[in-house]
Amino acid sequence: MEVMWQLWGAGGVLLASLSVPGLLLQGQQIRGLKERLAEARASLERLRIRELELEQTCRELRSELRAERARSERLEMQLRLLRQWTVK
Repeated sequence: MEVMWQLWGAGGVLLASLSVPGLLLQGQQIRGLKERLAEARASLERLRIRELELEQTCRELRSELRAERARSERLEMQLRLLRQWTVK
């Protein structure tokens, strides 16, 4: 009893962890933390996959933009040539 009182006077932390309810509570807390960690890992994996998908989309859009710019330049060149031809 004296030891328990000393532990309680020191903050009760050890007393709580030495009791059965305290151990059960710690077990529940650990399980909760493990579940949250698993959820965070799964979320991180989903974010990594989404990042890869977005990078692929960006590559595709840049490629389309380059193609569209090239098409626009060709059309501008054709228009200039057509104007020169009609002026003559």
